[in-house]
Amino acid sequence: MNYKRKGHAFLRSLLFGLLIFNLTSLRGQDVDSRSPKPTPTTKKQKDAEKKKEVKKKKEQKAEAKARKDHMAIQDKETKKRMKKNKKKAKKWNNMQ
Repeated sequence: MNYKRKGHAFLRSLLFGLLIFNLTSLRGQDVDSRSPKPTPTTKKQKDAEKKKEVKKKKEQKAEAKARKDHMAIQDKETKKRMKKNKKKAKKWNNMQ
């Protein structure tokens, strides 16, 4: 009989300890202390970001032009096959 009571007391104390531990850990998670304060961007940083955006756009344009040129040099049958494969790929990718 006493053995069962000791087990229950142990479980109660364990649960109580876990509850207290969780409450104290939640209390320590302050939003302001965890997130860094935003620093004002300088003109150099803004210029660097703008340069990156321009470079990215140029790369995208170059890639699109390369795709277009690649399609232009293909013969009719190859273009047809590529178009068919592209449709199949799109269909399969939308299924998943």
